Amino acid sequence: MYIVRILVGVLALAFMLAAPASARSHHHHWRAHHANWSKVHKSAERLMLRGRRYKPHHARRRPYSHPVRVGRSERSYAVGRPASCPPRNWCGCYLAHALGIVRRELWLAANWAHVGSPAGGPQVGVVVVWRHHVGRIEGRAPDGRWIVTSGNDGHRVRTRPRSLAGAIAFRRVS
Repeated sequence: MYIVRILVGVLALAFMLAAPASARSHHHHWRAHHANWSKVHKSAERLMLRGRRYKPHHARRRPYSHPVRVGRSERSYAVGRPASCPPRNWCGCYLAHALGIVRRELWLAANWAHVGSPAGGPQVGVVVVWRHHVGRIEGRAPDGRWIVTSGNDGHRVRTRPRSLAGAIAFRRVS
């Protein structure tokens, strides 16, 4: 029995080596897979170096209400972004324009934590500041979340219910 197994193995190996390269398609498949994995891995490394989290292509799903996929070249034409704001990370710049404050240091969202006076908590009309995002509270949703208007929320200006978890400041700005 043992000799039969060895003989079958040797014959299978001889057959694989004698077959032409075109018949051995699994090698090509492995190379194509490896090349694709290498590209994905490198793009993930680039994103991580820029401080962004990598999501595989199947996890980058757009909601059904957003039929147009926003590509890299189209992000500079995001809906509602003021022309003088940068093409990326423009939530602070949008809020500064919306409130009529002309201070470039407010383009960085975290700097809004030092503007105006402390509000003491979430209220309508108050600016809510997260580490990397800023918006203005417009009201309260029936489910208890706060309705916040902010720029660069899905590459556009949106008013939607949001959780205030992780907020670092609530500021009253006149």
